[in-house]
Amino acid sequence: LEKFEVYIQKKTGSLIIGKDLMGQVFCLDNPLIRLNNLSNKTEQGEQEGFMHISMGIMHWWRNSLSHGDAKQIDHQEALGRMFLVSNLLKRLDEVS
Repeated sequence: LEKFEVYIQKKTGSLIIGKDLMGQVFCLDNPLIRLNNLSNKTEQGEQEGFMHISMGIMHWWRNSLSHGDAKQIDHQEALGRMFLVSNLLKRLDEVS
């Protein structure tokens, strides 16, 4: 998740971190990264959903592990998280 955060920072030039970064970058009003044209409710829903997922994983997963609040997670949980982040990165590569 820290690599995902750095990827977004480099792509946008933003120095904001965590969920605030994701909220700024993927917001519906003047997003720094557009997943699509935002021309209809479906496209706006994709953008907003991506923003909420990104904010959520930063606020929940990244913070709990990077601040030492959580114990080591098991391998199945780690794989699930890696698959989600991998999917998000793949989608970002598609719009670049």
